[in-house]
Amino acid sequence: MPSNTTAPPAKKKGRRARLILLVLVLALVAGVGAGGYWGVSTVRASFPQTTGEIRLDRLSGQVEVKRDANGVPQIYADTETDLFRAQGYVQAQDRFYEMDVRRHVTAGRLSEMFGEGQVETDSFLRTLGWRRVAQQEYDKILSPETKKYLQAYAEGVNAYLKDRKPEDVSVEYAALGLTNDYAIEPWTPVDSVAWLKAMAWDLRGNMQDEIDRSLMTSRLSASQIKQLYPEYPYALHQPIVSQGAVDEDSGEFDPKAKADETDGATTGETPGNGPGGSGSGDSDSSGAQSQLGALSEVLDGVPALLGPNGNGIGSNSWVVSGRYTTSGKPLLANDPHLAPQLPSLWYQMGLHCRSVSATCRYDVAGYTFSGMPGVIIGHNDKIAWGFTNLGADVTDLYLEKIGPDGYLVDGKVKPFTVRDEIIKVAGGKDRKITVRSTERGPLVSDRSTEMEKVGQKAPVGNAAPDRGTGYGVSLQWTALQPGRSMDAVFALDRAKDFTTFRAAAKNFEVPSQNLVYADTEGNIGYQSPGKIPQRSKGDGTLPAPGWDSTYRWKGYIPYEQLPYEYNPDRGYVVTANQAVIDSTTYPDLLTKDWGYGSRSQRINDLIESKIKDGGKISPDDMRTMQTDNRSEIATLLNPLLLKIDISDPYVREAQKLLEGWDYTQEPDSAAAAYFNAVWRNVLKLAFGNKLPKELRVEGDCINVRPADATGPVDEQNKLVRECGQRDPDTAQPDGGDRWYEVVRPLLKQEKSEWWTTPGNRLDSATETRDQLLARAMKDARWELTAKLGKDVSTWSWGRLHQLTLKNQTLGTAGPGVVQQLLNRGPWNLGGGEAAVDATGWNAAGGYEVIWVPSMRMVVNVGDWDRSRWINLTGASGHAFHSNYTDQTDAWAKGELYDWAYGKAAVDAATKDTLVLKP
Repeated sequence: MPSNTTAPPAKKKGRRARLILLVLVLALVAGVGAGGYWGVSTVRASFPQTTGEIRLDRLSGQVEVKRDANGVPQIYADTETDLFRAQGYVQAQDRFYEMDVRRHVTAGRLSEMFGEGQVETDSFLRTLGWRRVAQQEYDKILSPETKKYLQAYAEGVNAYLKDRKPEDVSVEYAALGLTNDYAIEPWTPVDSVAWLKAMAWDLRGNMQDEIDRSLMTSRLSASQIKQLYPEYPYALHQPIVSQGAVDEDSGEFDPKAKADETDGATTGETPGNGPGGSGSGDSDSSGAQSQLGALSEVLDGVPALLGPNGNGIGSNSWVVSGRYTTSGKPLLANDPHLAPQLPSLWYQMGLHCRSVSATCRYDVAGYTFSGMPGVIIGHNDKIAWGFTNLGADVTDLYLEKIGPDGYLVDGKVKPFTVRDEIIKVAGGKDRKITVRSTERGPLVSDRSTEMEKVGQKAPVGNAAPDRGTGYGVSLQWTALQPGRSMDAVFALDRAKDFTTFRAAAKNFEVPSQNLVYADTEGNIGYQSPGKIPQRSKGDGTLPAPGWDSTYRWKGYIPYEQLPYEYNPDRGYVVTANQAVIDSTTYPDLLTKDWGYGSRSQRINDLIESKIKDGGKISPDDMRTMQTDNRSEIATLLNPLLLKIDISDPYVREAQKLLEGWDYTQEPDSAAAAYFNAVWRNVLKLAFGNKLPKELRVEGDCINVRPADATGPVDEQNKLVRECGQRDPDTAQPDGGDRWYEVVRPLLKQEKSEWWTTPGNRLDSATETRDQLLARAMKDARWELTAKLGKDVSTWSWGRLHQLTLKNQTLGTAGPGVVQQLLNRGPWNLGGGEAAVDATGWNAAGGYEVIWVPSMRMVVNVGDWDRSRWINLTGASGHAFHSNYTDQTDAWAKGELYDWAYGKAAVDAATKDTLVLKP
């Protein structure tokens, strides 16, 4: 499911926003420690009551909330509505500020909390219209039962807010109150539904790749771009589903069928004027550069609620049949890789009907989202399930020939659908924006001032319409159509077997996820749900021509045709964002931009190594696999590095660290630190310095030929200074496993254009692989000398690769005093990019941890109380509460806590009991 949370972006804040932050800092510093307004009583005022009794409106009976030592609640009620009503109350106790910020993001209303610095972000979010679609879902699509649960949840939240001053809800409101007359609004059911749109946005698939391919055309040829987006390596990294095909007679996917090889997914005609087929018809893809560059910059400013959107980011989930486990029952593991947030994105909880019956059907525990009823990942008394991102291509950008009266389609002008949006601004005047939409979706290019010059420099083919005032860019995205994903959440929570599990998954339309499954009868399975478009023409890798109706979506892949498995012969299922199924045997296009399977294949190999010769896998083996930190790229590159003849004694000293290294990335490993620094510099020299400025990291300045220059460098054609523009978390090359596959064939070539780099006053030009590797080793030596010191024996990967947990809004930007008060860390971590223990970092931006296993669980199916779990932070969103980050130390060590589920186990673990009464 960007490196920070629902926090407003730090970039491009206005002067007023900086002043507001300064006032907040002064308030915090002046009060905390001075015993005054910001004294201990203010901080503790919002801590929840966890014992005794509380009267709650609209309850029909008594509800118990039992919390363990980590503050994790288990709720017991007699009716379903009381259960979800109590869930709303308890989540508001611990996490309401997080919930409130999150709903302002999804509604495009951040400016109401944080001022004019967020107007641009709100404008883009209003253009997308997440909240509008969520309202449509609630009004017209969702079942009456789901609406009843959502309403009960909202009533519980509002019962907690009733008669409470903002500063008594969370300490952050006391800070906001110094500069803003912000008042907390009642919670609504649509606030909960809208969160699914935010999930879908951050897990939207290949839109950034679509933009990046287009931007690359200013510096790279089509063949070079194709090399940077290699085909998925099916021979090396097996897909999730290893067999099966769509039956021609029934039209349904048969997981046991033997597939016939075809010419690939049927996507209609795909033009060949770009890597993998441009999808943009007769227009040159470089014609979109100005508008796409600006759009990419706008995307950097949108709060990414789950994590950076790009290759290498994802999750791990796998399930092993009981025939290969020590328990004789299935074991299921899951660890979604998302942004490091404080509090964690996840909230652990159990929802239990005291007596499960036809009128009270829930007995489920696991990981929830604050602000949304139900359990997202976990288990009930019959089944367990886990999620990873499928990565389906569910977004397409379209170039639009626009004019004063509308946009062009098949030679005719169609009028825009137009609506006005009013953005209220704390401490400022309201702003009015106009949102224009085509038949495909919103005109996202309207949300950037740079887009006013759309298409002015866009070269196009003869068949494209005259550019006139330029091209716009519209977005078609499945999540902008009302769906039933909220229905699916509740159906999953009460599913009892694979049939009801698949029926529930059918409605989980966005975001498209891989679902793994296990049940108490010993069955295991997999399902790929989601609303995935079928394209008449094009393959979604580059923007399509909106003026040509043949590029319309013709429909969606029927759910019955989507791949699934049930008790596969191999005895296990692994999903880690790799390809779902071999594209040469499956008739529909799921995406051209899979994760490249480094993590998934490592998990497959670990499982196979355990079960060969009759071995069995234990729950602790599953935990150990989750923390495996071996580097695949090191297995390819390190042997070559050791063969380089290094004459410089200081560089040779670092090179010796790699001798005998086992490729594991432990926090105390000096070898891992040096290797990853070498890898970062290899990428920069071979690829990064050759990419256009729109992809390179912000502030990275190099001397290059102008993009439109021809001929040799001379007085008439001088080098220019060009600086990168991309946010460090999303810049390229990011070092993910796509880059492993880019480099893999090149390492066998002593000479390649990619190994060629210009010289400078300190370094000679390179023309061969070994020359570039030697230079990268030298650059890495001096980089780490500056960061970690001259003595290589003191180096460690963890000192480079640190995690700092940042509190929402006040802890994500500004002077260090605020961060010291609200943030926690750093922690020195092992693991790394594309390792199973995926503590992600962006090689273009630095070594800081930007995504993590946001939780880990190992479910012992059937023997539920022997399951184990952990969260990244803690249950509480209140700074200075004992449960604020009480799980983080254990999480960093790869440990798991006992997961009580049954009544007896819950009672034994209970430290506090709160009784809610009508």
